[in-house]
Amino acid sequence: MKRLLFQIKYVASRIQNYSHHSPNFQGYLTDKHFEQCVLKFGSFKGSKNWQNLKKKASVLIPVCLHNDEICLLYTQRTKQLRRHSGQISFPGGMKDENETAEETAIRETEEEIGIPSSSIKVYGCGSPVVRLDLLITPVVGYVGPVVPSELLINHKEVEHAFALPMKEFCDLNNCRYTNFENKYILPVFKINGYRIWGITAYITHLFLRSFLENEYKFELKSKT
Repeated sequence: MKRLLFQIKYVASRIQNYSHHSPNFQGYLTDKHFEQCVLKFGSFKGSKNWQNLKKKASVLIPVCLHNDEICLLYTQRTKQLRRHSGQISFPGGMKDENETAEETAIRETEEEIGIPSSSIKVYGCGSPVVRLDLLITPVVGYVGPVVPSELLINHKEVEHAFALPMKEFCDLNNCRYTNFENKYILPVFKINGYRIWGITAYITHLFLRSFLENEYKFELKSKT
């Protein structure tokens, strides 16, 4: 009986502690906040050689509302794809000739998960990031309320889509890092059974440092 009471008190204290420290996102979906986020997001220094890269892609960082919480919308790629099969990513793809980064991100989002361009409010781009010989431009957009299970998924490319509350990224228990190929220190997030790693985790990290400047406290350790 004492053990049961202890467990109840422990769980209650954890809930109370989490609620007390849970970030307050009131006002974060305003145009002003998004614009400030993009300014900072675009100020991060990227690779010195990115201007020499010819292969270019862009991804949309879809900020959404799900279950009345501010979330990030991700996709899990199908296992049938030859490249990056089964991986978690933002919607996006290769840039067509004469297409802007924003246009690429919008087109790919509509093709992959069925969100029409009319439902995507684009605020701008973050600093480009490099993956091997590919230059990736992250595009910040708000897609409004979303029910991932009701999206028109293109199952040739995407297994399913899911939304993760931003507050979960602010819990340091969900944040890790990895020494990728002994060259780069990259973040890893484990939230609600999903593991976000690689370039998607890095883009997420940079975005959160801009969008949740005061709430997102995770820091990557320097490589020694």
